[in-house]
Amino acid sequence: MEKRHPALIALVFVFGLFLASVPFLFSVERSPYSEALTLYDRLCAAADAGDVNAFRAGLTRRAATLNQLEAALLMSRLRCVDRLASQNTFDPVRGRAYGPDRAYDLILRPPESPEAVRMRFVMEDEVLLWSP
Repeated sequence: MEKRHPALIALVFVFGLFLASVPFLFSVERSPYSEALTLYDRLCAAADAGDVNAFRAGLTRRAATLNQLEAALLMSRLRCVDRLASQNTFDPVRGRAYGPDRAYDLILRPPESPEAVRMRFVMEDEVLLWSP
């Protein structure tokens, strides 16, 4: 029986470990689209519950400086639709698709209404937040 060189065995072992870890690398990949939809659901849940503090947690730093009354007014104006029944598009904002201040537009088109819901989401400190 022929003996393999130890360097070849180590190389094949390392490559095998890499191949075994590939599914885990892709499972932790973040998607700003799913983050935006999750944040939209959280904002709507906070608006339905009337929880201004939970609502403000989803706002950008600039918008989070609103006082309690202004935040409550903004929360009352948020239009929540059934996003599962809606046609959704998620597009990067021109000129802000890359970099630390990435921005995206989420557009929800509910079937029962001709008016679409348009929201802008901004990446701040690697966290996606709503910029009203």
